[in-house]
Amino acid sequence: MHSKNLNSLKNSEQLNLEILGSNKNIFFNFYFALLKYIQKRKIEIEASTLWKNFAFIFCTTFFICMFIYFTYLYIFNFSNIPTKIPFLYNHQKQSWELVDKTFLGIYLGVIFVLEILLINFSLRIFPSDKKYATVFWCLNIGVMLLFAIGMNQIFKIII
Repeated sequence: MHSKNLNSLKNSEQLNLEILGSNKNIFFNFYFALLKYIQKRKIEIEASTLWKNFAFIFCTTFFICMFIYFTYLYIFNFSNIPTKIPFLYNHQKQSWELVDKTFLGIYLGVIFVLEILLINFSLRIFPSDKKYATVFWCLNIGVMLLFAIGMNQIFKIII
């Protein structure tokens, strides 16, 4: 049937296709519009539950504040920092391992990139497993707190 229609068409003619009854089209249009609306609302609801989670908010704000604080300390006290700074304590030798002061900036950059990757990873986990993501953020807060204490001690020693 369709092959006859295609063979009989001229260049200026258009192929006529049968349209389903108008009642079915209205139903399908409404159904797919409703599915699209639900999908948009689902994304909005996921984002709103993310921002209601205390661990995510505390993790991101603590990370941003900590990074700004230590970057500020590093940049504005760079001239006061000695060329070699104590970074690791060696218990066997009873002395500090010294590193160059630029290593501190590299260390801040590496920590920044790692935290961004960890937060991105946990955001991908959140829609499927909210409890795991919350525990992950709480552990991340603990690690960042230990990092902040360590960096604060280093800055107290050298400045």
